[in-house]
Formats: sequence, structure tokens, C-alpha cells
Amino acid sequence: MKKQLHLDTFVNSFGQELNPGDKIAFCTTGYSHRVNFEQGTYVGYILGEDWHGREYKKVKVQYETETWGGKKIHRVSTLQCNRIAKLG
Repeated sequence: MKKQLHLDTFVNSFGQELNPGDKIAFCTTGYSHRVNFEQGTYVGYILGEDWHGREYKKVKVQYETETWGGKKIHRVSTLQCNRIAKLG
């Protein structure tokens, strides 16, 4: 199965229903196991298949963040389903 982006409603692990465009809070990890909490917008979810042939579902989010130099950049990230919560 090829990866496909679905611009559709998604129910997270807290039972919250997320629609594309909803404001969300989410957790990201970086180098040296650094953990960041960000705010952004839910875009949709991805259905795909790993190299073992197992299907998976991940969420797509977009947000703005700052670099070390203070420059703001726009990012679009793919996250695991248990790292996202609806705001408001």
C-alpha cells in the first residue's frame, strides 16, 4: 500500500474528534531525546504500510517554530497518533 494523506476527521487517543484546521497541542522529540511541546493546526492523517507489511496511521500537523538564530520557520510534520490533543 502506498502512503496516502486523508484530509478527514481523526479521533485521538483521548477520544477527541479532530477536524482539519482545528488548533492542537502536540509533543515532538529531537536530538538527545529533547522533548518539545508545540501548538499548531491539524492537517489530516496518513495511512501507510511499513517494510514488514503492517499498516500504520500517523497524523500530519503544521506549525511555526523558531530556530536557534531567532528566525521563525513554518513546518509540516508527521507524528504518531498518541502525541496530539485538541485545544479549546
